[in-house]
Amino acid sequence: MEGETIILRNDSNKSEDVISILVVDDDTTCLSVISAILKKWNYAVVTVKHPADALCTLRIKGGAFDLVVSDVHMPDMNGFELQQAIAQEFKLPVVCEFCFQRKP
Repeated sequence: MEGETIILRNDSNKSEDVISILVVDDDTTCLSVISAILKKWNYAVVTVKHPADALCTLRIKGGAFDLVVSDVHMPDMNGFELQQAIAQEFKLPVVCEFCFQRKP
């Protein structure tokens, strides 16, 4: 991935295939916000709340995804562990994100 450039475009008339992204986050608010942002940029987005569901979705859908965006802090399996599992089995790029919320 070193030296690779990702260009974000909001082009509703693009002729290329739509990029499909699997978003994994156990926090419903973060999942909704990330999904909404990606959809605004015309990406096809599928969301799941658990890393095990992400792996299951990847296995069922085969090569349907171009990228996985995953939270780092999740129960049972963190984002880095999920990234390792995905790299071994699917060879997909994974972006790990942190979603912090202030506690009142």
